[in-house]
Amino acid sequence: MMDTQKIDLILKYILAVAGQEDPGCREVGPIHLIKYVYLADLAYAEIHEGETFTDVEWQFYHYGPWSAAVYDRIKEVVAEVNATERIVTSHKYESDIVRWKLQDKALLKSLQPLLSFEIRQAIRDAIHEFGDDTTGLLHHVYTTWPMLHAAPYERLQFTRRKEGAVIVSKEQKLVEAPQAVKPSKKEMKQKKEKMAGLKERIQKRLADRIENQKLVKPEPPPRYDDIYVDGVARLDELAGTPVVPGAGKIVFSNDIWKSRARSDEGIS
Repeated sequence: MMDTQKIDLILKYILAVAGQEDPGCREVGPIHLIKYVYLADLAYAEIHEGETFTDVEWQFYHYGPWSAAVYDRIKEVVAEVNATERIVTSHKYESDIVRWKLQDKALLKSLQPLLSFEIRQAIRDAIHEFGDDTTGLLHHVYTTWPMLHAAPYERLQFTRRKEGAVIVSKEQKLVEAPQAVKPSKKEMKQKKEKMAGLKERIQKRLADRIENQKLVKPEPPPRYDDIYVDGVARLDELAGTPVVPGAGKIVFSNDIWKSRARSDEGIS
């Protein structure tokens, strides 16, 4: 069950931590607060078997992980801690941009014992790296593994899928697939030696090919005269009608959201 007190606790901690950054990097807006709460939940879930700290329902929305419950708590929290508000007129977006700043070392100190180490560390690291850099922060959360395994508007799952597990129903229940027999140390050594030998042979062939390549000057040397120009023009004619630049719309299948290429966490 969602715990609003835990949401408020993390929001206060985010504001307090941001306030200790260098001047010019101490302000955060609503979108930053939401993403930092998400990262805190993700860090907590990593070592608590998929259980999040706040227990809110995170959703893959337009700007990455989103929770209406977290958003609804922001206004009350910033008022409670008396954060300084700054409104910036935006020429890019329809509405103005709001930023909050809080410099309260006493509050930060009082919040420390109430949050686990992994949550504090995740928030500190993320704020120090991104601050109010919206683009960088969004790219980071978009490539976290719950997002990479979800499609737009789906609820995010924080339980990591075990290697070899497969989906057997629409509810995405997981069963473990048969695991391959782990090779012995002797087999691993033999495989490694074969790969090293193959690599050595390939490198030798490439070296021999490079050594045997000799550049021969054309005889007679080419002439870039009228005949050459006419010949190039004739070849262009034979190639057919040139491609005309145009505009269009590329449509991707919804299957791309569940593709293996997208869920590979090495892609960024």
